[in-house]
Amino acid sequence: MLISELLRMNPRLLDEIQKLKIAIKYGANALMDLSVGGNLARVRREVIKRSTVPVGTVPIYEVGRLGQPKKIKIFLNLALKMSWRY
Repeated sequence: MLISELLRMNPRLLDEIQKLKIAIKYGANALMDLSVGGNLARVRREVIKRSTVPVGTVPIYEVGRLGQPKKIKIFLNLALKMSWRY
């Protein structure tokens, strides 16, 4: 996907990809995605797809963003879904 397409769809996503490129350029050997807004699944997917280093995420952020109770079952289901998605 071209950067211009990403910008049209989600300016926040473009920001995250730019941060990824800068971090890698300056020697990051791993990244942590701490995004809390926008389409979190999409941001995570695009960052992981473009990264040449391992990317960590915080599933509980998405649970909270979904407005659902922070029950262990929801968290575990989301974590499992995330692990199989990529």
